[in-house]
Amino acid sequence: MFVPNLKQAAARGQYTTHPPHAPPAAGQKQTPPPPPPVIYHNNSRLPDFRFLKFILIALVFLLPFTSSAQNTPYTVNSYNALQNAINSANVALDADTINITSDITITFDINTIFSEITINGDGHTIYGADTHSAITTSGSHVNLTIKNLTFAENQGAAGSHGGAINHQGGSLTLDNVTIRDSATSHATADGGGLICAGSNTSVTIKNSRIHDNSGRKGGGIYLGNGCTGAKIMNSSIYNNTSTDNGAGIHVATGASVTISNSSVFGNSSAHRGGGIYIAGGTATLEHVTIAGNTTTNAQGSASSETGAGLRAHGGTLHIKHSIIYDNMFSGNQENCRIGSSVTVGTLSHNIVGAGSDSGCTSNADPSDPNLAGPSVHGRGKFFIPRLGSPAIDSIPNADCLSSVTTDQRGEARPYPTGGSCDKGAIEDPGYVPPRPPSRSAGVSGSSATGSSATGSSKERAVSLPTAMPRASTCLTLNGVWVDGIAQSTQCQRVSGVAIGNEQIAASAVDAVDVWGWVLPNTQICFFASGGSFKFIDTGVIPRVVYDLPLTSQNGMSCATIDRAGILVLLPGAAPPRAAPASASPAAAAQTQALSNCMVTTTAMLNFRESPGGDVAQVLPYDVTLTALEKSGGWFKVDYHGEQGWISADYVEPKGSCGG
Repeated sequence: MFVPNLKQAAARGQYTTHPPHAPPAAGQKQTPPPPPPVIYHNNSRLPDFRFLKFILIALVFLLPFTSSAQNTPYTVNSYNALQNAINSANVALDADTINITSDITITFDINTIFSEITINGDGHTIYGADTHSAITTSGSHVNLTIKNLTFAENQGAAGSHGGAINHQGGSLTLDNVTIRDSATSHATADGGGLICAGSNTSVTIKNSRIHDNSGRKGGGIYLGNGCTGAKIMNSSIYNNTSTDNGAGIHVATGASVTISNSSVFGNSSAHRGGGIYIAGGTATLEHVTIAGNTTTNAQGSASSETGAGLRAHGGTLHIKHSIIYDNMFSGNQENCRIGSSVTVGTLSHNIVGAGSDSGCTSNADPSDPNLAGPSVHGRGKFFIPRLGSPAIDSIPNADCLSSVTTDQRGEARPYPTGGSCDKGAIEDPGYVPPRPPSRSAGVSGSSATGSSATGSSKERAVSLPTAMPRASTCLTLNGVWVDGIAQSTQCQRVSGVAIGNEQIAASAVDAVDVWGWVLPNTQICFFASGGSFKFIDTGVIPRVVYDLPLTSQNGMSCATIDRAGILVLLPGAAPPRAAPASASPAAAAQTQALSNCMVTTTAMLNFRESPGGDVAQVLPYDVTLTALEKSGGWFKVDYHGEQGWISADYVEPKGSCGG
């Protein structure tokens, strides 16, 4: 409460006072003190009670207000309600909770947060209409937690940093949060998705996705000076762009971050560090996968050394149990570059590809990690090592990190308990693609049944095709799919003199030697394209060479064999595809418009331009799509903004999906 300084006021001529009551002299009787002094305003004889009255009225109204604000969560479903809740929470004494119950489009920037607040999004989205930022914080008293919320199409004010979130004080935690399609609005502004900067500021990002954002530095995330102790865990940062360095994550001088169990991929920087750029701070990477990032332009004198995956210009760097591979600049792998002023700390059990400095590659395996990307496996925004990948079980149990006990998905690490750990963000027995589609008319796949892979020491269940054995070298060939084999069927890739026929070997695109017990109708598909097959029967002497027909299935070149031998794929144009039958007028007349219908693929499916029509692409299995229409045995679905038709025989419908 404000108490006026009477002595100062009297000096200014505003108030007059009586002198204080003097204590009695020694031996004198105590006399009662005079009445309390009366304060006169402007030398008048009327006591001025107005100021005291104002204080009392303010206390009467303020105390009940703060009491209720401490205990009652705010429920909001509009921009105005959100603004009012933040304003009230900012003046409350204790922590507050804001529950969002619907999507919200903001019409102005939301007021700055400078208190302790938890925002529960319940899966909803805050849209910025490509004009407004969503969250701004300021001050050391900030303790903001945001859960289960998406920020989309946000844009900071002209010249301000942080397209969706501008965090400038205190602590921020994002848990299961998506920041997408946001940007800074000025050429000098950083942090297209999020910026963390300012003295004693920190951010924790977990189980989240930061994608398709753009800014000058840190298209996805910019960690600026003073943002210390930042943590990025179990998250994916992908498809962000920057006009300078660090499209995915930019770590500035004076910042520090630990990134663990996270995937950084598909980001594109105009200069250096397409995935991660470290200007001079401290970065520790633990079980991180950095793949498929690019740089599009050179910067500085070392024009060929851009560090498309990771570029450290200064500061301190630790890389543990991580994968940096297949990051590209100008058509070449350009994975990891470290400047001369960088302090390199721990480098342990990594896979680091070509186009890397020696500081990145110490204690690293240069082998291809053989990863299946998100568009291949369809299980999430991360990379899964394929069966036989050198990343699987490659870290002795004694060297597993005690601080990282799960992978990006939350699966136990190591698996099984007491075993070896995988490199990268995902702990997995190895991805095996679904079986190729069957030859039935109008059908582009068949259901896969669960099984277990023992190509490694793990036993976690993975989806394997029917009749696929538990152990066979045919399962570990990169770029080749083998189906219908017996448990003792074995395979190896061969070339040159190993083919045993100089003329055929001279023009071979790819070749596989198959031996052991080979069942009739064993199907072998090469991911490479070709025009024809030669089969060399190795069970007879002299060897006999056969021509085998080539069928194109889901972009693969396939043939069927019934005995041991060498299958050789030769170059040439694939046979023309038969013209598909058009949908009949009767079928077209039965087309139903759908709403509230979702379908999940149970196999790899052809994505057709019309029911039974031309194939535009192939969809992965186990992806859930919105069904828009149904016509006979076909669903029209939306796949990342493209509409096409898939067979109804190989999906699991949910909702109102027609008869």
